[in-house]
Amino acid sequence: AADPPPAGRFAPNTLNHWREWEGEAEAAVPCVTRLRRHLSAIIAAHTDPTTGLVDYRHAGQSEDFGRFRVDTSELQVVDYLSLGTAERTCFCIELYNMMIQHAYSQLGVVSDIADPRRERFFGNVGYVVQGQKITLRELEHGVLRANAPRPGRHWPDDDPRHARTELPDP
Repeated sequence: AADPPPAGRFAPNTLNHWREWEGEAEAAVPCVTRLRRHLSAIIAAHTDPTTGLVDYRHAGQSEDFGRFRVDTSELQVVDYLSLGTAERTCFCIELYNMMIQHAYSQLGVVSDIADPRRERFFGNVGYVVQGQKITLRELEHGVLRANAPRPGRHWPDDDPRHARTELPDP
């Protein structure tokens, strides 16, 4: 497994801050697709073939998962804001789905809707993407729902993350 995350402005609930990414990044969609496929292979290796249940705890303790965590640091520098609407939608969906499984493997599953930890989980767990932290809640509501007024605006009007919001509310 990788070393613990460094103390810094994004730790401790930032899943991809195990190291600062140095150098160039792959294009956004191929990068997130490659990372999601890597995580999917880890999850598949820890899925019971009879029940289909995933053992996220053991997945998160695997050596391959340690490599995956470090590899997600590349997201810190990918450029997704320059993507067109369709590519950005693809990127954000891939990112959100990967982030959920990454968080479950690293932090544990919060599946009961009445669990008070659920709100903190979705509101605090995230990735640094293109230099800014984005949480699960921000990604779902601020990006995928285009910062729609319902169920709530997630960024003030002058927040630079509005550049991410151009998709209509489904």
